[in-house]
Amino acid sequence: MKRTSLLLILLTVTTFSAFAQSEDEVEIRRLSQLEVESFLKTDTSALEKLWSPEYVVMNPFNKIVSQKEIKTMMKSQKINQVRFERIIERITFNQNIATEMGREIPDEKTASAAVAKDVTNQRRFTNVWMRTGNTWHLIARQATNVCL
Repeated sequence: MKRTSLLLILLTVTTFSAFAQSEDEVEIRRLSQLEVESFLKTDTSALEKLWSPEYVVMNPFNKIVSQKEIKTMMKSQKINQVRFERIIERITFNQNIATEMGREIPDEKTASAAVAKDVTNQRRFTNVWMRTGNTWHLIARQATNVCL
C-alpha cells in the first residue's frame, strides 16, 4: 500500500513538473493574447508597447513590412481583423529570445481594388520575442497562409 501511494505521488509530481510552464512562458502567452486583442481593437498605442521599435513582419501577402507600415495599413483598413484565434503550439527559449510558433485562424475583411470580400484562412506563424531587462517585446514575425 505504501509503495503504491509513493509511486502515485511520484508519478503525479513528475507529470505536473513536465507540464508546468515557466514564468517566462506564461508571460509570452499573456503578451501574445494581449497582442491579438490590441490588434482586433486597432489599438496602435498598446501595440507600440508590445512591439520593438524595429519590429518587422513577413506578412501573409509575402511582403516585409515595418511597424510604421503595419499601422498605416490598419488605419487605412487594408488590415481589418474581425476575429482572430491564435493557437500556440510551442514556445522555446534561448537566453533572452523566445520563439513562439503555431497556427492562426483569422476572420478578416480584406480590402482590394475591385471588391472587398470576407476571407477565412489558416496560417502558420512564428513570433520572435526579446527580453530587455524584465520586459518582453515582439521583434519579428513571419505569417504564411496555408491551404487546407
